[in-house]
Amino acid sequence: MGARRPISLMRRLMLALVLAFVLVQVVLTGYNYLRFKQSVSDHAALLRLAQAMVQGLRIIDRPADAATVAATADIMINASRADPASNQGHALAPLWLELRAREGGQRVYASTALGDQVLLGQPGRVQAQTLQGRPHWVAQVDDPRWSLRLATVGVADTTALAWIARDLLPNMLIAFPFALLPVVLVVWRGLQPLRRLSAQLQQARGDDLSPLVVDDRYTEIRTVGVAFNDVLGRLRERLALERSRLQDTAHELRTPMAVMAAQAHWLLQAQTEPERQAAHAGLQQAIERASHLTRQLLVLAALDEAQSVPDAPPVDVAELCRQSLAAFSQRALAAGVELDLDSPDSLSWPLPPSAWQSMLDNLLDNALRYGPRRGGRVQVTLALQADGGLSLAVRDDGPGIAEAEQAHLFERFVRGRGQQAAGAEGAGLGLAIVRQAARSLGGDVGLGPGLAGSGVGFQVRLPAPSHRP
Repeated sequence: MGARRPISLMRRLMLALVLAFVLVQVVLTGYNYLRFKQSVSDHAALLRLAQAMVQGLRIIDRPADAATVAATADIMINASRADPASNQGHALAPLWLELRAREGGQRVYASTALGDQVLLGQPGRVQAQTLQGRPHWVAQVDDPRWSLRLATVGVADTTALAWIARDLLPNMLIAFPFALLPVVLVVWRGLQPLRRLSAQLQQARGDDLSPLVVDDRYTEIRTVGVAFNDVLGRLRERLALERSRLQDTAHELRTPMAVMAAQAHWLLQAQTEPERQAAHAGLQQAIERASHLTRQLLVLAALDEAQSVPDAPPVDVAELCRQSLAAFSQRALAAGVELDLDSPDSLSWPLPPSAWQSMLDNLLDNALRYGPRRGGRVQVTLALQADGGLSLAVRDDGPGIAEAEQAHLFERFVRGRGQQAAGAEGAGLGLAIVRQAARSLGGDVGLGPGLAGSGVGFQVRLPAPSHRP
């Protein structure tokens, strides 16, 4: 199937106006038809005509004179009915006339078309009668001398509708251009700002995200322009953020890459086994640092792209906590730090295990990297909250974090001065990963108190599944 051709707004407007005029024509035709049916339902016009003719016959005594008057009226009335110019362009059906004397009931005059047929009526009323196989309406009016009966065929519904529609059509055709012209002018002028907006977009360079100039006189165009500028603004912010991240990443990778190059050079130049071992150890440490940084960047990029977390099956988060602590146990043992878990035996929660492990592993890595020294303690607490949410806390009794550094603690590539002074390795991405993972689950992370009045605590709060946005 071929692609559908686009239809312009002006063309749609023309089609809508044509359809509107057709509907108006149909409605007016129906309205006039109903009025016509109502006007002929009692056949008052036929009865009034008979009454007027009888008024003229009251001064006539002789049947011959009455016949002459009736014949003259028959000829004049039917001539007028047959002339379209006298009936708004429509020739009417002939009128049949029969005049009888009241005394004796003798027929004085009858229309030629009647022949021997007799019009049957009731004085002062109109009733139906079939004449020559067609339904007719017969009106009868009597006075002391004469009985006058008029008959005419009823107008068919299709004929009446055709007459009414034909009468309305010229007026509608005359009115259509006058109704169309102002609408077309208003729409054409109203589309000018949209054309200018489109021209700005076509003339803009591919990398130009500057705001568009929007005409504020038109509410609809202003709404579109403001919304488009909002999108451009978000794109500018996203591009600036990506550029900043790229620069930060390049800066962070520069150090381990330089170290690897230097260590590789020393390894090639080493003359003794201790020198080679020292160079190899330095090279291995630089490679591990670059690998750790790369993994963190990949995790952060994956969390950035995750717009929302789909419905996930329940997992035992208590078991996931035990697995993470087991994975860090050797590192904690080597550092002389006690790892402690306070959680239920089992706690099911619907979430992706990878996001949960990203949060807890980075919190544990941060605690062991920057937290307590030998003899210290790191405690992980998992619990349900009173509102049905889930709480995960990692606290230590280390040196803590200066208050001045806490505001930017969860930003990317941010490391505290104490960490830098202590020579601790790390790129400053761990807590940013924790925050992004928590938000992808509908929650957030914040700072809290440490253990025994010292150190620092990080608490992740996830809302109940039914309260997630």
